[in-house]
Amino acid sequence: MAGSDCSGGAGIQADLKAFSANETFGMSVITSVVAENTTRVLSVFNVPVEEIQKQIDAVFEDIHVDAVKLGMLPTAEIISAVADKLNEYKPSIIVCDPVMVATSGDALSEGGTVSTMREKLFPIVTLLTPNIPEAEAISGLEIKNENHMPNTHGTGCTLSSAITANLAHGMDMLSAVTKAKNYITEAIEKSFTVGKGHSPVNHFYDYYDLKGTIL
Repeated sequence: MAGSDCSGGAGIQADLKAFSANETFGMSVITSVVAENTTRVLSVFNVPVEEIQKQIDAVFEDIHVDAVKLGMLPTAEIISAVADKLNEYKPSIIVCDPVMVATSGDALSEGGTVSTMREKLFPIVTLLTPNIPEAEAISGLEIKNENHMPNTHGTGCTLSSAITANLAHGMDMLSAVTKAKNYITEAIEKSFTVGKGHSPVNHFYDYYDLKGTIL
């Protein structure tokens, strides 16, 4: 459950690529349509709450869900609706990547989302995977760290999706996180240049070389 990134490097597109690369069948609930590329966010169009609820119902009423990955939930109303549906269907594994800011620095959520996440969402999630700015926003604390960090388009989406896939396969938490960390590290190391800004990771480094040749 996340936003759609038309440039293909983050959001639902990154989630589905990571699921596939980690041998997991992914489905999707689109919460927002984001017009973005590697340098900026042009616009954000949030999907009506009723349509988000119907997408969730469509998946759960027909298909067994082993794990849920949450990404961009841009408004307090959407967060509440998703939390209510998760409480209704009670999936056993929920991984939450609290997407608030794009790699470009543009905001992807409205005011009031942090308090709603704390109240309604965080108590029911299995694992929370914030980046440093998101962790600061959630905790209200300043996090001291190195001046230079890896800042690649879609890394957070990809990491949390890989963890979700591993948990869906029955791995324990430590094994799931360790395997996912190894996956994202190699996906970054074997990434390629797309666009003029922060390029995406190479989700399928095991299957294709940098020129798109099947290995």
